[in-house]
Amino acid sequence: MDTDYAIHINNGSEDVKPIVLRLLPGEETIFELRVVNHGDPSSISVDASPPLIKAMRLKRANHYVEMEERIPVLARMPNNVDRLDGEILVTSESGTSKVPISLVSEAEGSG
Repeated sequence: MDTDYAIHINNGSEDVKPIVLRLLPGEETIFELRVVNHGDPSSISVDASPPLIKAMRLKRANHYVEMEERIPVLARMPNNVDRLDGEILVTSESGTSKVPISLVSEAEGSG
């Protein structure tokens, strides 16, 4: 899957589109968060808010973004829930940008 989701930092004015991932229980997927910098090069940190902390994995939390950086994020649908809602938090010197994200469980054989 070559899907990526853009977030703009340092005076980036574009709206953040919510991320909705539909996964089977226990299924994992990797998506890319594309961070576009509209100002000076910045150090950023990327985290997931509760309750997504245990469902999201990042190779590293801190990144240095000059113009644009692609950050791979692994999402795993827990076996015991139907839906998880939260945010990915991208924090730079100019503040925190929030990307709404939902993991939705799809039952096997549905459709």
